[in-house]
Amino acid sequence: MKLLQARLLREVRIQEEVYITLKKELEITKIEEVKNMQMVQTLDIAVPPVFKSKPRRKHLFGFGLLISLFVSTMTVFFTGFFINILSDDKYIIMIKKITDPLKSDYVKLAQRIGIYKRHDDN
Repeated sequence: MKLLQARLLREVRIQEEVYITLKKELEITKIEEVKNMQMVQTLDIAVPPVFKSKPRRKHLFGFGLLISLFVSTMTVFFTGFFINILSDDKYIIMIKKITDPLKSDYVKLAQRIGIYKRHDDN
């Protein structure tokens, strides 16, 4: 009787261990399923439209053409304007009067920051 009871008790313990192991494996499998599950579900398959609505190529071409004409016109205008200004001595003197104090201020600021160091020969 004791032998039968010990064998049955061992069998119960083995079955408990098998149950606990299978339960752990089930939990691990559930966790892996959740990790591998897609976050976004596809509801409908995409269908291409019959008529293309946007981008409107004619509008893009027209706007691009207008912008390029405007930019090229302004470039030609300002190039001619600055060539005329830089060829006139009166404007060169005026520009130097404006830029010379600014240059000295830049040098002082750079020296204060430590970027520019004046090298003295003395």
